[in-house]
Amino acid sequence: VGRYRQLNSGLFMLLLAQPREAANRILRASHRVRQYAPGKEKIKEVIELTEQIAHPDWKFDLGLRIVETLVKVGLLKRAESFRYGPGPNDVFTGVELVKWLQRLKMIRDETSARAWGNMLINALKRGDVAYKDYIQSQGGQVNAPGKDKIASILDLVDGEEGIIQTCVRHGGNLAELARDLANMDYYLLFYYNQREAKKKEETK
Repeated sequence: VGRYRQLNSGLFMLLLAQPREAANRILRASHRVRQYAPGKEKIKEVIELTEQIAHPDWKFDLGLRIVETLVKVGLLKRAESFRYGPGPNDVFTGVELVKWLQRLKMIRDETSARAWGNMLINALKRGDVAYKDYIQSQGGQVNAPGKDKIASILDLVDGEEGIIQTCVRHGGNLAELARDLANMDYYLLFYYNQREAKKKEETK
């Protein structure tokens, strides 16, 4: 019982200090048991409650920029939740959803940040994209990335609004930044995709 209280106390303190990271921990824990993995509406509730107590955060804003780029080039899914269907086991794996966000943890300095970017470019060249299986199941093939996709990855890392320059501008530490972003992986992905889906719905 004591350990249980201690763990909950730690999560509560994190919720006060870093609400988005705390929400991400809750999402991660709920994903471990597939049949209980929350769908779109439950995650929407978590996001709305979290944003009521969250503060403006340059790391979160940068994280959304990273997710936006990776979704647009096809490395991240447009998933709004853990679920892709109504069945109890219709649940994406963590690798399917946030593999590239977790690999941010490899970043320690500018050199490793660029190595992360090169890893993304190589994945695109291999055709290792988020919807590869679906494309192939429909008889299609994954095309080689165009210059625009390569440029967007390079800009994400080294551009004026990219990872390195944004971190420098805010006096941050790249290793700490990378860890904090990885600790918000699901939250960032679902927040961005739900926001974009809402925008699309409103413009119909």
